Amino acid sequence: QIQEALKEAGAHATFFYIGSHIEHDAESRQEVENAWKAGFEVANHSYDSAGLNINKADIIKEKIAKTDALLTEITGYSHFLFRAPSVQYSDTMFEVIDKPFIDVSIWSNDYQDDVDKDAIVKNVTSKLADGGIINMHSVHEKTAQAVPEILAYCKEKGFQVVSVSELFAIKGKALEAGVKYFNAN
Repeated sequence: QIQEALKEAGAHATFFYIGSHIEHDAESRQEVENAWKAGFEVANHSYDSAGLNINKADIIKEKIAKTDALLTEITGYSHFLFRAPSVQYSDTMFEVIDKPFIDVSIWSNDYQDDVDKDAIVKNVTSKLADGGIINMHSVHEKTAQAVPEILAYCKEKGFQVVSVSELFAIKGKALEAGVKYFNAN
């Protein structure tokens, strides 16, 4: 639903995928393939949702490499952005993950049980800013319902909705490995 809404609006997005979901669920694998074929950016969200920040270097490297391999198998591409599970970081992660770290400047809070579609729309639209990176989770029906309203608001206000890499390219800013980005400003 989210991919269709984005396509209809002429918008792009970055989808951060958890490797174990891709490996063990055909529907998730198909979602990655569909996103890639639709021109959306796919990216690494680690192999599982357990915090990498508590792991040693070899485990961190293994989880990132395993997810990269799965994404490469589906897309043929080999350079992926990274978003930390639960937005938790450690010095070791910065030492061993050779990717740009993408954080968030606009929280939808869609992961909270008491946040409904209308609250998601409000959370995002009230904080929209040029160069912002919005966090949403494609696994929630309420998020899928909120996306068309958010896209309509963005169009009305003159915001272009693009993937993270496109955002930085538009801003003329390079994404560097080992650097954490909250926005493109």
